[in-house]
Amino acid sequence: MKSRIMTGADLKTLTGKGEKQMTASEIRNLTGMNRRRFCETYGIPYATMCDWESGRVTPAPYVLNLLERCVRADITEKLNK
Repeated sequence: MKSRIMTGADLKTLTGKGEKQMTASEIRNLTGMNRRRFCETYGIPYATMCDWESGRVTPAPYVLNLLERCVRADITEKLNK
């Protein structure tokens, strides 16, 4: 199934402060990017992302929080162009 880039309306319905932490897969899916492109864009080693998404390794909550913020900022910037 192909992912899609979220719209501004979609972003408002996603988890926010104080709610459940998003997973690495959920964060990547916000972008509509495949794993390789996402890793290249955000400087994450491909093997690390594979480990996170498979559940072999759990990223620290602050890492997911920072990644989510970066992705949301990038999406917002693209929507405002």
